Amino acid sequence: VESANYRPAFADRAVFFATETGGLRALERDSGKTIWTHQLPNAANNKNSLPFSDPIADERAVYAAGGDGAVYAFDAATGKVLWKSIQGGESWHGPAVGTLMKVDDRLCFCHYNHNLVCLNAGDGTEVWKRKSFSIQHPPVVLNGLLWVANSTTISAIDPATGELRAEESFPFVRHSLGLSTDGRFLYLAYEDSIAQIRPFAPVE
Repeated sequence: VESANYRPAFADRAVFFATETGGLRALERDSGKTIWTHQLPNAANNKNSLPFSDPIADERAVYAAGGDGAVYAFDAATGKVLWKSIQGGESWHGPAVGTLMKVDDRLCFCHYNHNLVCLNAGDGTEVWKRKSFSIQHPPVVLNGLLWVANSTTISAIDPATGELRAEESFPFVRHSLGLSTDGRFLYLAYEDSIAQIRPFAPVE
């Protein structure tokens, strides 16, 4: 098996992972037998074909960000490309910071151009985009909202509409290692400390 530097995704009886050489592989979970492989395209000015996010999967599709500045959806059973979505043109950096996030039928991610982007997971069309986010890390989902750490604030975004639901300033965000959640609270690691933050957005 090729070296994998990304977290695997699971769906049905298969496991999907991205390799350090830019491949996306599907294996039978029980036997380890290869079901299909796909090579993600290179960035225009980069000889390496590294993926730029962990893959995620559901019962229908596997989603991954390639080095060509695009997000891809592959048929989970066959590896066939279902759709390709390029946000902001081809980029050496690729499209996504860290992790693609699936919320219901939405696929959300932070773009390296500092946009927070949401696609329709069914066909890859853009649902909404929020600009001017100085995003350092991928979002997390809590109470049905996307939580994003910017340079000085934490924002709560409605994943269905892109509407800003709440925002508060936290001076230590700039030096943080990103948000995480245990399903009840937000956690922000910075320097040698961890801050526990109670969700401050209204929950419907």
